[in-house]
Amino acid sequence: MKLKFDAKKFERDLNNHVKKQIDKIVQQKQYVNTIKRDGQMISLNTTEEQALKAVLSVYQNNESHYVGGSDDIFPKYMHVSLKDIFDKLKDVGLVANYKQLMNQWVAWLTPDAFDYFTDKEKYMEDKNARESGPSHNNIIANNIIIATDNATVTATQNNGVDISQLKTLIEAIRLSIPKDLPKEDIEERLEHLEELMIQPTPKKFVINDLLSNLKTAAESAELKALVGATNFVVAVTNLVQFIKPLFKAMGCEQ
Repeated sequence: MKLKFDAKKFERDLNNHVKKQIDKIVQQKQYVNTIKRDGQMISLNTTEEQALKAVLSVYQNNESHYVGGSDDIFPKYMHVSLKDIFDKLKDVGLVANYKQLMNQWVAWLTPDAFDYFTDKEKYMEDKNARESGPSHNNIIANNIIIATDNATVTATQNNGVDISQLKTLIEAIRLSIPKDLPKEDIEERLEHLEELMIQPTPKKFVINDLLSNLKTAAESAELKALVGATNFVVAVTNLVQFIKPLFKAMGCEQ
């Protein structure tokens, strides 16, 4: 017996349920707007970005940001992992919800999905500009006092953060990232965290978000029993325990 897929009926049946979910997300401000929020970058890998481009290419403007189509709009190598890809887009706040049935899919996009590539381009331009600036060994900036003795550099932040210890703890995490975790993602978050910690009055909620992401990665590594998970969990825990007590001394903004 040949099954007939009625896309309009499928959309109609799901619309009320999904609309309630989207309204709830909007009301609770649960969109992950990290690109626009204090310069933190949402990280997607190449495959996920290609999938997002494919979704946006068939989107037709509508009030609920609904889009749908066939799996055929995606490269064939993606077909077996479309659920994982949509899950990632949902996790980072670019998709409010999605459904799959046979070889068809529907999704409800968040406003951030439309800005992702523009914001990424701006983020990378700003990042490259920062990295191509003068060496930290030659300037005094951001209230950091840098003392150089041959090849040894020690730095003390005037908000009470021991920069040397911070760098050591962050490097310990970098070196212990299990190979099955998104290394690029984690390294970008660590870089952003380090940048925040050297500011005179960093924003507490952004730091908490970054620490929460690191703890989630550590919990995932431990749950999946990944090789090297124990060292990674210990390194993340050490960083969290180092930073949390500093909030008051640093005069963090809420």
